[in-house]
Amino acid sequence: MSYHATNRDSLRPDGDITGPPDRLPDAACPSLGRPVILSHPSEISPDLRGSIMLLGNFDGFHRGHQHLLAFAQAKARAEGRPLGAMSAEPHPRQFFAPDAAPFRLTCPITKHQTFRRSGFDFVFSPTFDADFACQDPEEFVAAVLVNGLGVSRVVTGRNFRFGARRSGDTRLLRELGLRYGFTVSELDELRVNDRICGSSIIRQHIQAGDMAAASALLGYPWHVALRITTASNPVEIAWPKHVLRPPPGSYGVAIRPSGDTLQHSPAILFLSEDSVADRLELSSAQQIIHDAAISGLILAEFLPCPSRTV
Repeated sequence: MSYHATNRDSLRPDGDITGPPDRLPDAACPSLGRPVILSHPSEISPDLRGSIMLLGNFDGFHRGHQHLLAFAQAKARAEGRPLGAMSAEPHPRQFFAPDAAPFRLTCPITKHQTFRRSGFDFVFSPTFDADFACQDPEEFVAAVLVNGLGVSRVVTGRNFRFGARRSGDTRLLRELGLRYGFTVSELDELRVNDRICGSSIIRQHIQAGDMAAASALLGYPWHVALRITTASNPVEIAWPKHVLRPPPGSYGVAIRPSGDTLQHSPAILFLSEDSVADRLELSSAQQIIHDAAISGLILAEFLPCPSRTV
């Protein structure tokens, strides 16, 4: 088993946004320095062992994930334990099918900013590579969860799968928990309007340009980290390579510099047919653009209003 840490943020010319979550500005989190980001189990400090840990991909930390979080937070408070989450990068689907159509709801930057606002004490974010993917379920439990992170309880949805070829399920996880001395809490999926609240249905809403429906299931406005290619007005931007793209058209958004939760300004995001002419049209956000140009990134929160498709 090997793990690989990324040492610095990177912006690829093709528009893909990558980088270690520990480089995110602390302004995105009400508690400075939290969550601690771990790329290898050996990095965990003694005060973070014995945690309550959420397990999953967490692509778009939607209301179903928040349902797991609320349960885990209550357990962590009652037992006086740290709260953690595990979410590997890249997304397993992205690793196994690198040329597949973009599907992600988040890039690493937006995913870990959401973690910062969610009250986690730490996030374990290993590199999902061939070594990680080939672990059998018991090897993962013993090496990572028990000997590595020292968890006391894991919290998952009932459809959670783990280990090589997704061969482990929650039944096996419970059995391994009994053997290795940790508790497993599996929760039913959250249902909204008699449908399971999950990433798949949110993707369907975004593909249809229905940002109001997507935001309702996320529990917050869907937001994307855009790379600035020309910092003028309109601002020319590049869409992140692996993130799902809504239909061409114009969308009302609130923009802010990456990591800054205080400055917001309305804008119109225009997505072109071929993505070459994607741009932000501003009313009065020059200071925000100036600040965002320093990092090269700007966050766009899609407002829950109808889009105007082309």
